[in-house]
Amino acid sequence: MPKTVQTKELLADLNRLNKRLSEIIARDFPNLSSDQLNWRAQEDEWSIAECLMHLNYVADYYFPSTLNAIKNAKAKKSKPQEKFTRGWLGHRYASKFRLNLENQIKGRIESPSKYNPRSMSSSILDGKKIIADFLEKQQVIDKMLQDAQTINLQKTRVHAAFWGLVSIQLGDMLKVLVYHTERHSVQAQRILYHDYFPGNLPLKDLLSKKEA
Repeated sequence: MPKTVQTKELLADLNRLNKRLSEIIARDFPNLSSDQLNWRAQEDEWSIAECLMHLNYVADYYFPSTLNAIKNAKAKKSKPQEKFTRGWLGHRYASKFRLNLENQIKGRIESPSKYNPRSMSSSILDGKKIIADFLEKQQVIDKMLQDAQTINLQKTRVHAAFWGLVSIQLGDMLKVLVYHTERHSVQAQRILYHDYFPGNLPLKDLLSKKEA
C-alpha cells in the first residue's frame, strides 16, 4: 500500500475486507461439529476453534483502547482528513499480518502466551460459542470503521502495547486489526480444506476413484 492514501479509499477497502471475512466465517464454520472445530493437522498447530479464539483474545485486548481513542476524538470534534499517511511503527506491525501478493500467509509469527489459546487451555473448546463471539466482535470493527470516517485517522492515536508504551495512528491500528483477522481467517480456512480434515476425502483417494 502506498505511503499516503485517500482516507475514504483506505476505510472503504478495510470495510469491504472485514465484511468479507465475516461472511466467510459465518458461511463455512457454524455447521461444523465440535470434533471438526477442534481438529489439528499436527499436534503443534492450531485448530479452527483456536484460530478464532486467538482473534477473540486479541480483540478483547485491543478493542478497548481503540474504542476509547475514537470516543475521545469524537468528543474533541475531530474532523476527517482527506489523505492518510501511514506511520513507520504502525505500518511495520500491520505489514507483518498482511497476506503476500499471492494472498498467502507470510512467515510464521510467534504468538505471545497471553494471546495463545494453546497456553490457556488444553481442553476441547466450545467452537460454536467462539464463532458467535468472533462474529459479534466483527460487528464492533465494522462500527469502528464507520466512526473513523468522521474523525482524523492521523492525529487520533491508540495505545499499542505490542511495542512497549507507545501509541500509533488510528488508521494504522485499524489496518492491524483487519489484516490480523484476515491472516487467521485464512489459516482457519486452510484447516477446513486440508486433505485429512474430518469429512474430507484426500486428493489421492479422489484421483484413484476417477481412475477406477
